[in-house]
Amino acid sequence: MAQDLMQPHKTKTLEEVGEEYIKDLVSRSFFKYWRGREDRITMHDLVNDLAMFASGECCLRLTDKSSDVLIRNARHISCFKCNITDEKILKDLYENKVLRTLLTLEMHSVEHLRSMQFLRVLSFTAVFATIKMELLNSICNLKLLRYLDLSRLEEIPDKIGTLYNLQTLLLRFCSRLTSLPDSIGNLKHLRYLDLSYSSIEKLPDTICQLHELHTLILNRCWKLTQLSINNATDLINLRCLDIRGTGVRELPRQMSKLENLQKLPKFVVGKDSGSNIKELGKLKHLHGYLNIEGLENVVSVKDARKANLIDKVHITELSLAWSGEIGGSVEAREVLDGLRPHPDLKALSIYNYGGTTFSDWVGRPSFSCMKGVRLIDCKNCFMLPPLGQLPSLERLNIRGLDKVVRIGDEFYSDGSVITKPFKSLKFLYFSGMEEWKEWAFVEAEDGGVFTNLKELRLGDCPKLKGASCLPDYLPSLETLRIEGTGHHLVASLSNCRYPSLSLLRIERCRKMKTFPGGTLPSTIQKIEIRECHELVSLSEEGWPSNLKSLAIRGCRHMMQWNLGMLTSLTSLEINFIYEEEMEEMDAYPKEEGQLPTTLISLRFCTIKKLKSLNGSALHHLTSLQSLSIEECRQIQCLPQQGLPTTLTSLHLHNLPNLKSLNGDTFRHLTSLQKLTIEFCEQLQCLPQERLPESLSELKIRECPLLKPRCERGIGEDWPYIRHITRIVIDGYDI
Repeated sequence: MAQDLMQPHKTKTLEEVGEEYIKDLVSRSFFKYWRGREDRITMHDLVNDLAMFASGECCLRLTDKSSDVLIRNARHISCFKCNITDEKILKDLYENKVLRTLLTLEMHSVEHLRSMQFLRVLSFTAVFATIKMELLNSICNLKLLRYLDLSRLEEIPDKIGTLYNLQTLLLRFCSRLTSLPDSIGNLKHLRYLDLSYSSIEKLPDTICQLHELHTLILNRCWKLTQLSINNATDLINLRCLDIRGTGVRELPRQMSKLENLQKLPKFVVGKDSGSNIKELGKLKHLHGYLNIEGLENVVSVKDARKANLIDKVHITELSLAWSGEIGGSVEAREVLDGLRPHPDLKALSIYNYGGTTFSDWVGRPSFSCMKGVRLIDCKNCFMLPPLGQLPSLERLNIRGLDKVVRIGDEFYSDGSVITKPFKSLKFLYFSGMEEWKEWAFVEAEDGGVFTNLKELRLGDCPKLKGASCLPDYLPSLETLRIEGTGHHLVASLSNCRYPSLSLLRIERCRKMKTFPGGTLPSTIQKIEIRECHELVSLSEEGWPSNLKSLAIRGCRHMMQWNLGMLTSLTSLEINFIYEEEMEEMDAYPKEEGQLPTTLISLRFCTIKKLKSLNGSALHHLTSLQSLSIEECRQIQCLPQQGLPTTLTSLHLHNLPNLKSLNGDTFRHLTSLQKLTIEFCEQLQCLPQERLPESLSELKIRECPLLKPRCERGIGEDWPYIRHITRIVIDGYDI
């Protein structure tokens, strides 16, 4: 698009034509989506190699080994991940008279820039924010620049307005940049302006002079409260306006005049002079995500209908949000009725809706593309919409519906025949349902409802109880999370059939004094128990026969529990006990047999009153390979009795009172391969004998007393570690 290489189409915008080009190139493996995200693409490795070969000496990735001939003749140079300090390389670079593109190179003086008068593209993103104004003014003498990236800088010179050919200006992450110079309005050819994550407080009035501006990105400019655009017609060519994460509460008047607008992630309904929701009606080309805020300001239900969302075929994600005091339920319902979107919508979110019931269109099976639904803080609703009818729904999040007491047949269908409700649903989350007491289920063909559900999360539903408070049969469920509920819900697990369940997380379950309260599904391989303060003991029976991993966090009595009966357990994590809730503990484990001998991995973290480890008890862990001790602030030395001889990895992190590693501890660790020591500021030295011959990697970080003793060749502890293949100190290999 920028190079005018795309052929116009009679019925399609240039952006749509470009998207087709991209999809075609992806299908041919020229490009590929970065980590599955369709908004980011990278070149395929093989195609990149071909492009580098075909470009010859025209393009160069600068390194400290690049030849002077290449540097002087290349037209496009980048030095990503390269810090050039060699004076000869810099001299060759600045003698290049044909250079057109220079990416992320730190300039050292004004003189360096004066030799680059033909530059078209310049990026400064890799340099520090503190650049002298003299150098910035010198940049403004590069009159042929079309693309300029000054991200992370602190200030912008007034001379920026003399770059008359500039088309793209990036000022991202400029945390100290609070304003733009008025001269910005002189950039008559500017098409793309990105100020995201900057501290801009107000745009200059001259912004309205940028009549060629296509894209204005203000994402996360949280100090910005107004746009300073008196009339939207001043920016008639605008195609993208992004004000997400800003404090802007009103949009410019006559937004409907921006007929070329394609991306408007956030639209705020004005209270007084701001834009009316009916302004959306004439914006026929909107694409992607649209969030409409301030719906409490809709004056007339007719205005909501005039927004004409039902005809906006390219809107894929829609968010509807009311704020402040929830308006009258009748008015809110009528507004929601009028905001029915196109049936091709893929995701719907509704926030703070004040109606008692949802519109009839919410949950209709005609929305066959709908994959995600969020209903958040709809405090007056007493009944859920028939979301089970949505054939493609994969993710459902319902939170803060305070009036819902019972979820019944209405949740699965509106009375029409649905043979398999929620047939595509994979993730189901309920939270903050203060009055919810009963969850009823319906009969369905082919294994019932939720047959493809993989994750179920129930959080802060304190009144949900009874033998049937969980679905009886979920054949595909892999993860179950129960948070902030009563112990009845956990106990009801013994009545459920979940043949695929592998992870169970229990968190903040009130009044749960013992666990498990019944027989858990045998397929569970990992259990996490978090912040269950009243949990006193663990049962001897009812545990999954194939349990491999157990993580316990923030449970008041957990250091007293006997875990020896978990004979299949291979991984154990004991993490975070509130200091005021824990008594002084001389050693852990207290006795032999408190931990299962099958453990392979063991982690202790943030147990602040633990003074030491019981080496005698740990010696019986004859399968232990990995031991991690983190943020246990009272530990002063490793156990004299030693550690299990099977250890291959030992990690010591943030032990501020650790003073000695104890040579006896390491003498018998003949299998140890990796030793990591971090943030142990009082650790004075390594054991005064050679560390195990098996050790192949030693990492030391933020240990000020230890660091000088380990210097290559001259440190006092160097003779004890010189045999280790890899030694890393504060991130650097030595």
